[in-house]
Amino acid sequence: MDEMVIRAMAKWPNVPAVFGWLRLDRRGRWWIRDELVSNPGISSFIGRNYLADAQGRYFFQNGPQQVFVELEQTPWIFHVAGQGGAAPIFMDHVGNPVLPDGAGIDEQGVLYLLCSGRIGAVDERDLIHLIELMTDANGRKADDLLLASWMVAAVDAPTLLLTLGNGSKLLLQRLSSDELPTRFGYCLRPEISPSA
Repeated sequence: MDEMVIRAMAKWPNVPAVFGWLRLDRRGRWWIRDELVSNPGISSFIGRNYLADAQGRYFFQNGPQQVFVELEQTPWIFHVAGQGGAAPIFMDHVGNPVLPDGAGIDEQGVLYLLCSGRIGAVDERDLIHLIELMTDANGRKADDLLLASWMVAAVDAPTLLLTLGNGSKLLLQRLSSDELPTRFGYCLRPEISPSA
């Protein structure tokens, strides 16, 4: 958190929170109302001061004021930032490097990564590259038929792995998009707390 934000919080401790103004989209972009935040400095400031409360409501600490964030998908969006040899390098939407320790796909084909307990959707623009890194248990590259059979199989689904390089592979889990907020403790549409 920025030092000036910490000082403002100490100086004005009881500023009311704001709801319904700030949104994080599926590509990790900030929106204020219906306007995209296109200024890199403002986006970076929001990202450096992006936090969550005990109820799983994510917010931007704007000086002394909490501006709660509506999430289109997950509280974190992950991008492929480049290649380190053959391995993808991942970043979260606020610019921090992340190391995935789990992965899953939901019923709509959205790829999610787990990184130190945080869940985030992978930006859809990076899916083509990551599908190339998916294999079955025998190392055969995932094609459309394998992916389709994995998506629809209720039992005995083929094993799918995401290869991250250096021999590291993640077993892809089946996920339900409706269950993710409860399972991972985040709120898509924050509201004023009853105790506030």
